[in-house]
Amino acid sequence: MLLPWLAEEGIDDPAALDKKTIESFAVHLREDGGAKGVLSENTIWTYIRGTNQFMRWLAEEGIGDGATVRQRTPPSRRVDVLDREDVHALVRAARTERDAVIVQLLADSAMRPGELVSLRGRDLKKDSRRFWVTVRGKSGERDVPVAKDLWTRLGRLGAKDDPERALFIGLRRDPRTGEREALTPNGVLQLVQGLGKDCGLKQNVTPYVFRHSGCRWMLLNGMSTVAVAQIMGHGSERMIRLHYANLGRNDSYDQLIGLLKDHG
Repeated sequence: MLLPWLAEEGIDDPAALDKKTIESFAVHLREDGGAKGVLSENTIWTYIRGTNQFMRWLAEEGIGDGATVRQRTPPSRRVDVLDREDVHALVRAARTERDAVIVQLLADSAMRPGELVSLRGRDLKKDSRRFWVTVRGKSGERDVPVAKDLWTRLGRLGAKDDPERALFIGLRRDPRTGEREALTPNGVLQLVQGLGKDCGLKQNVTPYVFRHSGCRWMLLNGMSTVAVAQIMGHGSERMIRLHYANLGRNDSYDQLIGLLKDHG
């Protein structure tokens, strides 16, 4: 966004970038938008943040004075979510046990699609009466709790004699070996989108809709932000508050009225 705009303005020297110039760029973002029209405040915030980072980097390299644009606080982003009835409908619509397990695991664990497809047989663990899957994600390795029934179904998908085999196998075959390859994140996306359409859901169902929904469901049912952050693999509970704890008007109403009914 920045470089094409600078080219249009005839600016080709980083030393010419000053506070007035980047403020004009911020105005351009708000008034002219992008190729698809008006940009949201969240998108504008992201572009300006990147521009400010670039300006600070130039200053560290001895170019310019490090001038930045003061950013407005973007509004909380409202995201599409599924309720548990939607999840049950998606599970029922699944054509195979693999697909049903994928839907249930995404809904219950809120894990990322890349984390899901990387699961191997060795990642299924149990401790007394507790059951876990070991997930390797952006924030490192973590153990995610799962219900006993789901843990058992996951075990049936894996090859017991090969703990390194992926739990979720796709339809494509390796041209060299003829063996089916592990499912990819894009394969998970196509799977859940197709099930969403089969169920007649209005929203575009993606793995990240499951992630948002799982987080919201855990928070609404009283889990602490610390525990939710640990399960989801976020580096801090601040990330949960910033991006996911976007309870709407109806959510707040239902919670308060529920408390009043329970406690008089």
